[in-house]
Amino acid sequence: MHDKSMQSLGLLRRIRTLAALPAVLCAFALPLATAQAEAIDTILQTKVIRVAASPDFPPYGLMNKDQKILGYDTDVAELIARKLGVRLVQVPAVAPTRIPFLTTDKVDVVIGSLSITEERKQAIDFSIPYGSFTFGIYGPKKIAVSRAEDLAGKTIAVQRGTPSEVTLDKMAPPGTKIVRFDDTNILATAFMSGQADLMAVGANVPEMIGEKSPAAKPEMKIVFPGLPIGIGVRKGEERTVKRMNELVMELRQSGELDALSKKWFGVPLAPL
Repeated sequence: MHDKSMQSLGLLRRIRTLAALPAVLCAFALPLATAQAEAIDTILQTKVIRVAASPDFPPYGLMNKDQKILGYDTDVAELIARKLGVRLVQVPAVAPTRIPFLTTDKVDVVIGSLSITEERKQAIDFSIPYGSFTFGIYGPKKIAVSRAEDLAGKTIAVQRGTPSEVTLDKMAPPGTKIVRFDDTNILATAFMSGQADLMAVGANVPEMIGEKSPAAKPEMKIVFPGLPIGIGVRKGEERTVKRMNELVMELRQSGELDALSKKWFGVPLAPL
C-alpha cells in the first residue's frame, strides 16, 4: 500500500512538472523574442515608421513655413511608408544627431541624405543607395583656389558630421583654418557674412545661396568624390536592411526615384 502511494505521488509530481513546462518555456522564449525584434517588426506592429530627416539640407530636406520637412528625402520616405502601409513620422535631425538618434531608438531608420561611408558602416548598416550627391569646396570668383595647397591661409566653413568635414580634414594643408557648424543654414549665413573665405559643402548649399542672391552664388573650386546615400539601419538588423533594399529596388525599377530626381534636382537619377 505504501509503494502504491509513493508511485501515485511520483506520478502526480511528474504531471505537475509537465503541466508547468509550457509556462517555463514561454518565460524563456519571451525575452529571446523581444531581444530579436528589429525596426521592421516595430514598424509593422505599430503601423508607424519614425524617420530621422534633415531639416536644413535643401533640396534633400528643408523646413517650410508650417514647420514641415519637405524635399527629396521626404518624398522617398513617404513612398517607403506607403509601400509598407504605415504612417510616416519625421523626426528633425541635423547632421551630427542622425546616427545617435538611430542608435538610441529615437527613430526606426534614417532617410536624411546620409552618405554611405566606411566609417559610418562601423556604427550602423545601410540599404542600397537611393540617391547620391556631389560636394566640394566653394567660394567667390575672386578667390583663386584649384588644389589642396591653395587652401593654406584660408578660413573654410564646414558642417560637423558630414563627408565634407571628413574629406576636408584629410586634405587641408597646415595653416588652413576650419570653422565648424552644426547647421547648414547657419553655415551659409556665416559664409555670406564674411566669416569664412570658402566652404566645404554639398552642391545644394551654393544653389540655396544663388536662389536668394544670384550674384553671390559661390562657384566650385575643388570637387570631392561623389557619395551614394542610403537608408540608415541599426547595426545587425538584417531583416530590416533586406526589406529596405527590396523597397529601394522597387522605387528604382518603377522609375519613381528617377521622377523624384527630376522634380528636386532637374536631372535624371544618376547611376547607382
